[in-house]
Amino acid sequence: MQTLAAIDTALVALIVAIVSAVVVVVGVVWQLYLHRLSGAHLLVTLHPGLWRAPGTLQRGEQPERVHHPARGLVDADAPWAEMALVHVTNIGRTPTSVSDIGLDLGRARWWRPWRRTTITGRPIAVAEGVAAGPVVRLEPGEQVAVFLAMWAPADLRRYADGRVTVRATARPAGHRAELSPRRDRWKARTDRDAWWMPSPGPNARAFQEFFAAYAPHDPDGVYDRWLEVQQAMARVPPDVGSVRELLVPAAGIIRAIATADRIERLVHRTSALDVRLEL
Repeated sequence: MQTLAAIDTALVALIVAIVSAVVVVVGVVWQLYLHRLSGAHLLVTLHPGLWRAPGTLQRGEQPERVHHPARGLVDADAPWAEMALVHVTNIGRTPTSVSDIGLDLGRARWWRPWRRTTITGRPIAVAEGVAAGPVVRLEPGEQVAVFLAMWAPADLRRYADGRVTVRATARPAGHRAELSPRRDRWKARTDRDAWWMPSPGPNARAFQEFFAAYAPHDPDGVYDRWLEVQQAMARVPPDVGSVRELLVPAAGIIRAIATADRIERLVHRTSALDVRLEL
């Protein structure tokens, strides 16, 4: 009887010790969680968007999971542009300043995981997107949405070897940058000219060059100004100077010259293709 009593006592003591250890571990984890929430903590998400002439903006789910609703409904050579929608939410308990809202292309070197390649652009104030400045102040529970003109995978080939991966990024003041969930990252081969849409024709590529330079300045006037660009390019010889003058207030003189020259080359490619088809 004494042996059984000793075994029962030892078993009860073991159970009490295990329960106590579990309670301690849960308490430590909970305190760490509360400590994390007490400071700046951001939730960053990345979603695809599509601008279509004459000014329709469509948003979809992650392109990796489902087809964008506009895929297959848009002429490959019509004016359209892929966009990235970055949502940044302050899920912490204190206000924080957020900067460097943009896109993350991964580690610059595999042996330096803390050094990453990021690109940012000028936000486009369409729909719920804001024309955010370099720093945005977010109160607890507050969210900001930023639309960015999306670079084609082929334009990012210098940052990747055969395949490019993109995630959204934002940096809270005094902390390292937060990234969108890895499962929602975008992936594409660097020989593609679009992320989820069919490869654009020369006219669509010319529009995308114009859109990236002009839309942050005047998103509501993009289509009307594009019609002016087409009229200037239709002249003989093409009136590249008018296109540059149109772009200077939006993009500055250096980018305006470079964009106008690229548009001219793409339009000439379209004209040469039309001549070959007629022959």
